Amino acid sequence: MGKPTEVVRQAQRAYDAGDVEALSDLLAPDVVRVNNSAPAVVGRDAFLDVAAMQRRLFPDVMVERTHWVEEDEWVAFRFRATGTNSVEAPGLPATGRKVEFQGAAHVRVVDGKIAEQLEVSDEAGFFRQIGQLPDV
Repeated sequence: MGKPTEVVRQAQRAYDAGDVEALSDLLAPDVVRVNNSAPAVVGRDAFLDVAAMQRRLFPDVMVERTHWVEEDEWVAFRFRATGTNSVEAPGLPATGRKVEFQGAAHVRVVDGKIAEQLEVSDEAGFFRQIGQLPDV
């Protein structure tokens, strides 16, 4: 079992590479993912579905992660994601626009597996960039 930070970094590398199998191996069966703009997701399959949807909607997504902090079983980091809104989703047209948004994540690792991931990101900024909210 690796240190929590290493487990999370491995999971992030798997996500970046689109390697669902490697990501799956790092998730607890009952993993919980909570994001400030979406309903909570419970279970490995549901977590992987969200990851696959994100990669499908933004196939060129690049995520930069900084400010890593580990305390006990928790890992925190900031992230900046960029990508092109190139695929239509329910209620969201494909605009072809480049987007960038930032956020932070807190991830809990238990027995070498990600058990919980809590994310806060600038969803309003994202929706402004694809034309779904007015500029303020």
